[in-house]
Amino acid sequence: MMRRCLKAAALIGAVAAIWLIAAAPAHAYIDPQSGSYVIQILIAGLAAGGLAIATFWRRILAFLKRLFGRGSPEKPTSTTATSAPPAAVPPVVPKVEKSTDPASQPPADEAPETQA
Repeated sequence: MMRRCLKAAALIGAVAAIWLIAAAPAHAYIDPQSGSYVIQILIAGLAAGGLAIATFWRRILAFLKRLFGRGSPEKPTSTTATSAPPAAVPPVVPKVEKSTDPASQPPADEAPETQA
């Protein structure tokens, strides 16, 4: 699978290189804003690449370790009969506090309605 990907990448790179070398000159005008747009695209690409590397750094490092044979791959944790089950965690019950907002309280001079 990896060799197929490398062959495909090499083929795409070779085709792109030939296409760029064989291109005829265009004699076209490129205004100054186009240059700043290209710089903006490059900066955005670098920022996106940096974020992707930062996000997936552990996976990239594990892949490279497996690829080059450094270190052993992570061993899966096995559950055996000697291991104790995880302790039960009691559910968390939120405390309900009485509202101190005077607008939500009935006026002191009125008695609450009672049904008889």
